[in-house]
Amino acid sequence: MPTAYSRRFALVTGASQDFLVPPGKRAIVKCFTGFNPSASQLAAAILLQSVPVLSITMNAGVGTERTNLMIVAEAGETLRTLATNPCSAQASGYLLDA
Repeated sequence: MPTAYSRRFALVTGASQDFLVPPGKRAIVKCFTGFNPSASQLAAAILLQSVPVLSITMNAGVGTERTNLMIVAEAGETLRTLATNPCSAQASGYLLDA
């Protein structure tokens, strides 16, 4: 029987973080959140295999959330979450048996 696990793929502040999907698994990003503590408008993004698939712009002092996403990464693919300094971002979803 296939299994599914809730998973946080990245939690970053002013940096980028990669998640390599393990062999035999499939990652599905369902939620992307960010917070901008600065006085300027800044951005955070998710890249799949170095291709931008989602970008959020955050106004000064505001948090932003995107839910009900369906960003799918197959085994061996890399999800990269990045946030412009000093923003923070989190990508979460499910890790499934492929």
